[in-house]
Amino acid sequence: IDRVGGPDAIADVLRRCGLSDHERELRDENCWFSWQTKIALFEATAQVLSNPDFLVGMATMALDLKVAGGLKVALRTLGSPQVVYRSIVRANTRFNGSHAMELVDISRCQARIRFVDLSGERRFHHLDCEYSAVMLRIVPELFGLPRAQLTHLQCVGDGADSCVYELRWREHVSAGRPALA
Repeated sequence: IDRVGGPDAIADVLRRCGLSDHERELRDENCWFSWQTKIALFEATAQVLSNPDFLVGMATMALDLKVAGGLKVALRTLGSPQVVYRSIVRANTRFNGSHAMELVDISRCQARIRFVDLSGERRFHHLDCEYSAVMLRIVPELFGLPRAQLTHLQCVGDGADSCVYELRWREHVSAGRPALA
């Protein structure tokens, strides 16, 4: 928000969410906040920036920011997008207390991931669904590859019990390892 709209945009987003006195906690990656707060922040940001597709830009910027730098380095050391997708289920539990990610299937350059509400209430918001999809798509960029292609196979917004994403990406070739033909 700061990069796109500056301090006034941040103040406006926080005001719209009733969080004007909580900027410090929201900037602290060690502080947690509710799913409802996340949704309020997403909605307010879309309004203030007048851009319903702001999450795509936010995900791109996330790779450049110093936030969660240790996490990004750890992900890169895993070696490939496939390994990151295998690990994403465990990582999600550390950063998301409201929804779980389950690895349904994975192969060398394809994965199917299920995103389900832990409360059993099928909480859904299109921006939360889009956020999950965009963050999954950028994983290959950690390795200098193009974003994964994502197909949203089923969605809670359409009445399904969970969202299911299918991802396809180009193969990652580690330094010193020949590409498979």
